[in-house]
Amino acid sequence: MSILVIFAPHCAGNHLANMIGASNNLDNCLSLQELEVAYQNDDDPEYTHISEDSFFISLQDAFNYNSIYIGHLDEVWDLYDRLEDTITDVLVVELNDKALSTIRSRYEISHLESFAYTKKFIKKLFPTWNVEAIHVNDLLSYNGDTLKFILESNNFTINNRCAKLHDMWLEKIKDNI
Repeated sequence: MSILVIFAPHCAGNHLANMIGASNNLDNCLSLQELEVAYQNDDDPEYTHISEDSFFISLQDAFNYNSIYIGHLDEVWDLYDRLEDTITDVLVVELNDKALSTIRSRYEISHLESFAYTKKFIKKLFPTWNVEAIHVNDLLSYNGDTLKFILESNNFTINNRCAKLHDMWLEKIKDNI
């Protein structure tokens, strides 16, 4: 099993990958203990680029099973031929109008580009992958227990410790959303 999280910039994809990866003991992730320490000491929690060298698809020479990767849609498109046989499950962070106003204050994103970050679009673009979705507002609004339930309903899991890390992360970023 290898997972890919597709998300627009500033949409919590790094944070989501950190939690899913640590909860599932994926090979390219920090352990739960290391992740807890990193979150406690993170001076820039909005970005949570803790494991970015091992996650970002654009920085990889090879793609391995039992791993999680992250990327923006243009990166995924460019590397699809190399990713196609390794990735089994995709979680796309969907955008909606409420999230767009917040994101546009930090990053220029068009309505067309926001449409591309949807389950429907990603499934059509990459038909061989199992694609599920979570709304960025769910990541930025709900506590860890609720997020855990939402992810489980989409065939992804985080454990109770990562649910608590999500609560800690939300508390740190609440003034920026």
